[in-house]
Formats: sequence, structure tokens, C-alpha cells
Amino acid sequence: MRPSSPLLENLIQQNYSGVELPPLWQVIYQEAMRGHHLLFKRSDVELFESLRSTYELTELASLSHVEENVMEILCCHDLDSMVRVIDAMPIGQRHLLFVLYQRALKLWRNYSKEHMN
Repeated sequence: MRPSSPLLENLIQQNYSGVELPPLWQVIYQEAMRGHHLLFKRSDVELFESLRSTYELTELASLSHVEENVMEILCCHDLDSMVRVIDAMPIGQRHLLFVLYQRALKLWRNYSKEHMN
């Protein structure tokens, strides 16, 4: 007999409460791990992944503009608002944001793995 999923999930979350993301960000993270990047248009994701560019963050003049947008995204209360902020950014800044987003996903995945073991 399997334990009910909500009970097991709540027990796990209680044991690892220090590593939780806010609910909306949990959804964004979980979907990103499945390859569904909710914050970005599919066409942008395909373009950015085909470019496979690496940025040296210390050399980027547009980083300050992206920082402003990141703060605006973090202040949004829903996914639609976040997507609107991203869609309004110039393509180069969206690409940089996508690179930063992928790095953040990798960091969070590694952080989560470390705390699960």
C-alpha cells in the first residue's frame, strides 16, 4: 500500500523547509526541469538554445539593464506579469536573461541535490 502523495510531500517539505522556493517559483523551476520554460516564448527558447552562447558576466554592458528587469520580474505577483516584462525586453537582453536563468536553474538543482543527500 502506497502512502498518499500529499502527506508524503508535506512530510518531505517539513524536513527540508529551509530550501523551499515560493509556490510560483516552485512551478517555474519544476517545469523548467521538464524542459518547459514558462517565462520565455518557445521561439525564444529555441533560438537561445541554438546559439549556445556563453557570456562573461564581467564584460557585459547590458547587465545593469537586465538587473533592473530581474527586480521587476521578482516583484510580479503572477506568471503573466513576469512574461510581459520579459517579452518587453530587447532580444539581446532576453538572451542574457535566459543564460542567467539557466545558470540559476543549474545552481538550484545542485543545491537541492546537496541537501537531499
